[in-house]
Amino acid sequence: MESTQQTSPVLEPTTERHTHQFFIGGEWVEPATSATLDVINPATEQAVATIALGTQADVDRAVAAARAAFDGFAAT
Repeated sequence: MESTQQTSPVLEPTTERHTHQFFIGGEWVEPATSATLDVINPATEQAVATIALGTQADVDRAVAAARAAFDGFAAT
């Protein structure tokens, strides 16, 4: 009988273009600060990516964009 057990792929470090940006208001924008955080693979304890950390200013910008888009979205 063949085994149907699947193995997880090995995750390689990402080269995503927007790991240091946020998608706000329909576009990629720079965060308010340059603070970042390494994303750690718990299996290898190796950094697989570095991402931007948001601040209150980034949250406020995202909330404002969401509020601006809400009426048009709610009408669909």
